[in-house]
Parts: sequence; structure tokens; C-alpha cells
Amino acid sequence: MASADQKQNIVSALSKHLSTLSLDPNSDKDIKSLCTEILNSSQKDNELVKWVEFASNFPVDSGASFKALSKLNEDLSKKSVILGNGLKISAADIVVFASVYSSVISLSNSDRNKLPHLLRWMDYIQVC
Repeated sequence: MASADQKQNIVSALSKHLSTLSLDPNSDKDIKSLCTEILNSSQKDNELVKWVEFASNFPVDSGASFKALSKLNEDLSKKSVILGNGLKISAADIVVFASVYSSVISLSNSDRNKLPHLLRWMDYIQVC
């Protein structure tokens, strides 16, 4: 389950990306509900929901988070962004980035070296 800090980071990043009014990340709603409020109905598809759930369930335990990061690294081995084709960043990229950022920066150098696709993706998301 996402921590309060992860929840705040996700909601803040998604609000900025979509240029919407900020929602209160301290509300009683879970991340999925808050993200659904931010996103318009045309953006709510199964893939986006899958990634919002990934972000909202991202583990805070270092061992479990590394396993989830490894899976994400594998998913990113064949693409530049999480959803869509090409290089256009989606809401899913923003939600996942905000969720995993603190875990990635706290990894050791040897663990980071095991996640090249994830690090490439993170560099790209930060620049855009």
C-alpha cells in the first residue's frame, strides 16, 4: 500500500502534468479514486487503471519494492514509455514515476545497475 508521501507525490505530479486543479492528497480517498477524479473519462482505460493500481500498491519494503522495480524494468525493456507508442508521456508514466521515485533513488549503485531500462525511462520522464 502506498504511503502518505507516495500518495501526495502521485497526486501532485499528475495534477501538474495534466494542468488540472490540485486535489487534496490528504483526503480519505485512495490513490486510484483520486487519479480517477483527475483523469477525464476518455483516459480511463484498462491499461491506465492497471498502472494506477501498480502505483497505489507499490510496496514500501525495500525487498518487495526491488522486485516490483525489476518487473517494471522488464516491462520497459521493449518501450520508451509505459503507455502508447513513441515517446509521448502518458498519465500512467507520471503516476508510476511519482510512486517509484523515492525507492529508486535510495537503491545502491549495484542494484541500480540491474535496472537499466527503468533508469533510462526515469531520466526521460524527468527531462520532459
